[in-house]
Amino acid sequence: MTTLAHSVSTKSLVKKAKEFHGHLGPFLTVGVRMGQIGLRELGLTKQPDSSRVLLKVLPSVPYSCVIDGLQISTKCTVGNQRLQLESAEKIEAKFKDLNNGRNVTVSLRSAILAMLKREIIGKNLSEKKLRKLAWVIASMPEKELCVVENK
Repeated sequence: MTTLAHSVSTKSLVKKAKEFHGHLGPFLTVGVRMGQIGLRELGLTKQPDSSRVLLKVLPSVPYSCVIDGLQISTKCTVGNQRLQLESAEKIEAKFKDLNNGRNVTVSLRSAILAMLKREIIGKNLSEKKLRKLAWVIASMPEKELCVVENK
């Protein structure tokens, strides 16, 4: 279960991501959560500027929405060249602390990706349903959402 402080932080980041991205959806929220997890695992929540991320994701909507969520939660962007993208069927972010070389990989669980595909792909969901699914992802226990590998 998430702590209240974590929930408030997640909620505010999701709102910022929505404002930046233009709408709220579950893949955007996946990016926010993965970014939070990666920075926390590296101990960089107060100094995200020393991180770099390689994000593996399909470069098509809705999967690519993860990119904007990750950019908002980590401040690693394509523009500042601390976010690199690689096309892949899975959704995985490899974080690196530039100060000490530590790495952590955060992967979206395949069962969650499959559920999102079932719920979204090929369906013309209303904004309301997409928002609801986004908040489900935002409040999901971390261990159900992602796999974390410290290296």
